[in-house]
Order: sequence, then structure tokens, then C-alpha cells
Amino acid sequence: MINSALLNSRQRLLRSTLLLSAAGALLSCLACSNESGDDGIANYYISGRVLDGSTLAPIADAELSLAVGADTHVARSDADGSYSVGPITPESDYRIGATLAGFDAFAFYGSRLPDLDDEKDADRALVGDVLLYRTGSASPEFTITASSRDARLPLDASSSEVRFMPVRLGADPAVGRPAPTFAADGGVEAVAPSEGLEQTFLPNHAISDVTSYRAQIIDGEAVIPAGALRWGAGYNVEVYGGPQFEPENMTVAASRASDMSIWLTPSPDGSSTDLSFDTAHYFSGRIYDGVSLNRLTDYRIRLEYFDRVTEGTVDATGRYFVGPLLASADYSIIVESEGYRSFLSHNERIAEDPTNPLSSLYYDAFLYPEAVTTPGATCRVRLSDSTELPSGFMRFAPRSSSSLLDEDAELPVGVTSIDSGRQLWQNDEDLQQRSLLLPFENGEAAIASGQLVYGVNYAVTIYGVDGHEVVTDTFTAGVDGDRSWVLDPLADPTLAITALSTDGLTPTPSGQLEMRFNQPIALDPGVNPGTIQRALNDAFSINSPDLDTDATLNVLVDAGDLTPPVAPGYRGVSLEIIGDRLILRWNSAAGLASTDADDPINSVTYDGLGSVMLYAAGAQDPSPVALSTLLGSGSTSVQLLAQ
Repeated sequence: MINSALLNSRQRLLRSTLLLSAAGALLSCLACSNESGDDGIANYYISGRVLDGSTLAPIADAELSLAVGADTHVARSDADGSYSVGPITPESDYRIGATLAGFDAFAFYGSRLPDLDDEKDADRALVGDVLLYRTGSASPEFTITASSRDARLPLDASSSEVRFMPVRLGADPAVGRPAPTFAADGGVEAVAPSEGLEQTFLPNHAISDVTSYRAQIIDGEAVIPAGALRWGAGYNVEVYGGPQFEPENMTVAASRASDMSIWLTPSPDGSSTDLSFDTAHYFSGRIYDGVSLNRLTDYRIRLEYFDRVTEGTVDATGRYFVGPLLASADYSIIVESEGYRSFLSHNERIAEDPTNPLSSLYYDAFLYPEAVTTPGATCRVRLSDSTELPSGFMRFAPRSSSSLLDEDAELPVGVTSIDSGRQLWQNDEDLQQRSLLLPFENGEAAIASGQLVYGVNYAVTIYGVDGHEVVTDTFTAGVDGDRSWVLDPLADPTLAITALSTDGLTPTPSGQLEMRFNQPIALDPGVNPGTIQRALNDAFSINSPDLDTDATLNVLVDAGDLTPPVAPGYRGVSLEIIGDRLILRWNSAAGLASTDADDPINSVTYDGLGSVMLYAAGAQDPSPVALSTLLGSGSTSVQLLAQ
């Protein structure tokens, strides 16, 4: 529970912001015509206010740019911070940027807005407030005080802490926002810090390089020093007083954080960490050889969760027993046996059943011998519209754990769950196996014996055949033999990544990362290349331990140490597009502020990939998409050769 006396100032600021935003939205709607625009098409417009992110004071003369496809519209905020910009064509991606000298950049990538009925609908006004943060500022120092009626306070610093997890504040207008609740006196109802902060603000996608932060609670207080949080970022905050208390959660903006008091509620099951029998789950079962199906007796099994590691027992018949597991805890099962591949299974918490708090569950698992190798196989590719034998590439990527057994009749007798099917531990270690990139010529490629991991199910991607579709399928090593695929002509290809230079897990001397796409690509012309390069440089990081422990480190250039204007490539990161390839490079000579030749740089991480907007260069109606969406991640790392 949050001390309400300390929230008054926040609530007044929030009440003012919401009321002004609502008024701005109303004026925007009134300004819209009752009919569609002059071209007869109903469009969207964004209206709102530009505010100082730390004080919520209005900012005048900020330049706002709206990029919709190849079109760009520019507006400036008025004396009260209000602005309006548009139009935004329905079903179009768009970007809103805001700049003003002395403030960090702002960029919001909006989701596509739904179609409007041109005959019935007028232009639509959406509310979107923009928060700008002063350049060079740091988050303030503040204290979080934890109190409780429970005698176990003050808390033990070894088990209690405040956790700050990064979260992007704001809401996309396309998603919709809850309407503010008005009190009897006409003001906005009081809300906790975790409510209401995102009702009208647009998220800032230009904020990057945000990491989590933890502060111990000592004598009932956690002191967060100035600059500990990322200026301008938002955080989900969990005040954790240990297992004897219920955690308290809220959302804060780093620039507006101030002293606060938290009231911790004792847990209804304060003795849960004593592993009492009223909150326990136990596991038993058997482990089998995945090839021969022989029952194993010489193996070790253990259960890991929270801060606990519990060794299991195995009897002479091969039956294991391990536990107890606390209720509502995610957990891992580790099985080790000489001559078999490592086995590590990560599992979601088990749903609590108040009527049956003590449970025993039966699970089996399969181990695969290290000495068993997969047989070779021949893969053939043919074209549905031609007798020509094609050439291209096949990529085999692990997608599920090893299993040669896909029918119930092949499995040992076991327990079947209504919710999850047969109760089998799945080996998540198999998903860490490296991908296989296999070129094929004249419609044929050979998988050599041992190239794939026995029993692992692979996702197969066939690509690189000019004018023909990308085909996806599955292949289980050790089960599937020779395979054939037929490719149809390419209709309207969707932009996709087909290969990464890191697929082979081979370290590079320079940290260069190359991505191959299924067709030629181009940068979104609506995004300034300098803005993209600056975002990539801001988010770039290296992993370089102080190996010689001399306190001299390999340290990247800090933009805060440079005299404005800061060059977009100040850390040596650059981007180049050549046909269907995108190459990220790092110039260590330009990007390091200090060096130590005795300290290796183990890896580099390219982040901020959401700023790179790409589209198919030959598309008739290009729709830019973020590189992070295509990659499935906002960052990727490259291993470097040992120094």
C-alpha cells in the first residue's frame, strides 16, 4: 500500500495534465469538419500538448514531424504546448518525432489505425501528449521507506529489496485508453502512481539503453542515488520485503520520482519458505534412453527454484523422487548421466489447488546418448512451374526438444494430463543447438552424418530461389530420411530475414554483423539516417571484463562527455545496405574513450534496432517495418575473437 499523503502533489499534476489533454482533444474534434476532407477520404489527426517530462510544464516552439510513408508534415507547439498534426491515412504506419534545442529527441512509431467509412465518418482526432526531457539531466535521489504492522520489520537486507524493471510509459492511440474518472468536485479521482500515468502520453521509442536496477532495503529504507535510473525512462517498481510480505508494485517515471512510503502487508502464508507440507509439490517418475527406450538407473536429478537446489533420490529400479516445490514458483529440472547429452527443463509454476495443497506428480524424461549420431539425408527441391533445377539455401533451426517418439504406442506407459497431454519433461538444452545453413545446387543438398542433433526437431526454411516463395517445414533428426520440397512462384513476398552471420556461432575479429533478407531492402525515407545511426550508437554496448584487475577498462565514448552537436556515429557504429544485405559495423578506434590491451572484448551488442525501419526495395506499396520486429528481438550480440 502506498502512503496517500505523499501522492497529493503527483495527483494534482496528473489531474491538471488529464484535464488539459481532454480539453485539447475536444477542441481538436470541434476543429474537424463534420464531413470527410476535401479529397473525400476520412483521415486521422493527432492533437495534444508538448510537456516537460520532469515538471509537466508546457513547452512552446517544439518542432513536431509526422512521417506517413513518403509524406512528412511539420508543426510547432503553441505557447501552451498544444499542437495538431496530420493527416494520417488509415491502415498506414506512421512516425511522430519532436525536437527542441536543449531537450533529448522524441520518436513514436504508431500502430496502423483502422479504416474509416468515407461516406459516414468525418476526420478523427486522437489525443497524444509528448514528453520531452532536458538533455544532460539525471534522475533525482529519493528514498523509499517500507513500513508494516508486522514485527518482522525492519527488513533483512539480504532478502529485501526494491526492484526497478524498465517499462515504456505511454499508450498507442490505436490501442485505446481508459477514460479518466471525474470526482464530485469536478477533478480527476485520485489514483496510485501505477494508474493513470499512461492515459494520454505517447511512448518514446527514442529512449534506449535502459537497464534494470535494484536497491537493498536497509533498516526499512532503500536509497536510490541520483543518476541511478535512466533519465526520461519509466519503470515498474516492486518493493519486495521477502517471502513473509506481499510485494507492492507501482509505475514511476524516473524524472519525477520522489520520496515515498510503502506499507507492506504480511503474507497470508508467512511460513511458506519453511517448506511446510501445506504448500508442497513432489515429483517422481523414470528416465529412459531416448533411442533404445531402456530404463536408466545411473543418473542424478535435482530441482531448482527460487534460491533453492534440491537433490533427488534414485532407487535401484530407476525411479526418482524429488521435492518439495513451493506453490506458485517457476522451476527447473536437471538430469545428468554419464555418456548422455545434458538435460535442462524449465517449467511454469503449477496452479494452486486449495482443496489439495499437497500433491505428488509423475513425470518421465528421455536422455539421448552423446555417441549416437544422426544418419545422412538427401534433400531435393523442385519448382512447380518449371523443370529447371533450382539453387538456393536451406536453414535448419532447432524448434523443439529431442523426441523420436511421436505416437502413444511408442511411449512407455505414463501419466496423461487433461491440460498438458503426456507428462514429460522437455529438454530446453536442445533449443541451444546451433542452426545449420545448407546451400543446394541443381535442386539437391546432402546433410552429412552427425550435422544435426539426434532427436531434435528443426524448423526448415528454404529460400534464395529467384522468383519463388520461401518454404517452411519441419525435420526431425534421426526420424526423417530423404526429403523433397516443391516451390511455387513468388506472389507477394513478405520481407523476412533468412540468415545471420552469427548463425554459425563463429567469433569475428571486428564484431561485424551481417543480415541477409529474402529480397533487396531500403531504409524508410521518412526516417533521417542520422537519427537511426544515433539510436544505434546510443544503444551499443560491449562486454569487456577487467581481466588484469588494474582498474583500467575498455570504455565506450559517452555522449554526455562530448560537446554538442554530437556526431551520430560517435561510438563507431555504422549501418550499410547492399542489395539484400544489411551490415552493422563497429570501429573500435573511434568508439572507445579508453582502452586496455590486456582486457579482452568478449562480445559487442547492437541494440536500438527498433529505430531501423525497412521495406522491400521493389515493392509497389512499401510498408516499412522495424528491424527488431523482423529479427524478433530489439538487440543481438556478436562474439569477438579472443585478444
